[in-house]
Amino acid sequence: MFMMDKLRERVKLKGRKGFARVALEADVDGIVPVYYFGQSQLLNFGPVWLSTLSRKIRVSVAVYMYGRWALPLPRNLPVFLVHGKPIPVPKGIRKGDPNFEEEADKLVAATAKELQEMYDRHKEEYGWKDRPLNIE
Repeated sequence: MFMMDKLRERVKLKGRKGFARVALEADVDGIVPVYYFGQSQLLNFGPVWLSTLSRKIRVSVAVYMYGRWALPLPRNLPVFLVHGKPIPVPKGIRKGDPNFEEEADKLVAATAKELQEMYDRHKEEYGWKDRPLNIE
């Protein structure tokens, strides 16, 4: 989940294990982390207090999205996709296995690590060398 911030890029990944659980159950070969540079600049969300309330109660509250001409139209800005190195997923682990959650935690940690490294590798190309990525 991407979260808006004027000074940094924020991604909510820690504690979100659903994608790792699905990858383990589906016996996929790997998880490929991707990041879209510029996506956080296309729209603004407001007012801020509604976003805070939505996160606190974990329910979407009507938040106004606006971009070009104060309408819900994305701004005409470049967006660049970068992808990281595939993260191998262990085979043969199912939901009932005693180490299932531990393996899911390892996948989330590996994904967060690769996402951070990938961001750091490419941020200067996009012109965001002073814009840090916070994985929360």
